[in-house]
Amino acid sequence: MRRRDCRIALYMLLSLATAGVVFGCGSAIQTALTGGSVPVVLAFSGRAVRADDITVAVSDADVNVTSTGASRSRAERDGGTGSSGSGSSGGSGGSGGSGGGLNHPRKTGPNGEFDFGMIGSGNFLITIDPPVGLGLTPSWSRPFTLPSNTSGYMIATIWPSWFKPETVDNVQIAPATITMRRGESIRFVSTAYDLDGNVIPLSPSLLLTGQTGGITADGTYTAVRTGHAEVIAWMNGKTATASIVVIP
Repeated sequence: MRRRDCRIALYMLLSLATAGVVFGCGSAIQTALTGGSVPVVLAFSGRAVRADDITVAVSDADVNVTSTGASRSRAERDGGTGSSGSGSSGGSGGSGGSGGGLNHPRKTGPNGEFDFGMIGSGNFLITIDPPVGLGLTPSWSRPFTLPSNTSGYMIATIWPSWFKPETVDNVQIAPATITMRRGESIRFVSTAYDLDGNVIPLSPSLLLTGQTGGITADGTYTAVRTGHAEVIAWMNGKTATASIVVIP
């Protein structure tokens, strides 16, 4: 009986220990699903498309991201860490030149995708040089900011060569604020205007920050996780921001 009692006690201890591990994992998973405070991957990825036709990807373009902020990025501190597929990705998972961190140029993939992995938070500058012969500007760049504990997914809309960026007066985005439930989708419409108040027939670039969902080239956002996010429309220094709150 004594040996049997020992086996029973040992079994109970192992069962409790196993339950503790399972409960711990379950809590972490549940926290992640409900938008709680869990470590997040500070990744940056996106797609390059034509500003005059967002259905056309800009593939085989040279892409580089540099830090312009006062604080050093995580990639610069740690020597660069690759990550395939940002949580904010809309559609493709960003396979264009994964790994490496900052100051390691990439080539956009067949769908215009690029992925710089974990670059940390701070101020950055992305530069995209499309292949020649496409009728696009030889070099396109956009400054952007990633807040702490978030990721970024960018729709980089490359201008045609005839476009004069200095004519941009302002950018607007609608809706400006929205509260959504997980699983819902909405299309953000961004528009750029010239100095005479006319609509510029080009799509502004979009940057989605946050860990709540994904966005596509036409501005369609789908919520998958509770929390806060922003969509920032940009064209030559002019910006407009939409705030998103996702509830269960």
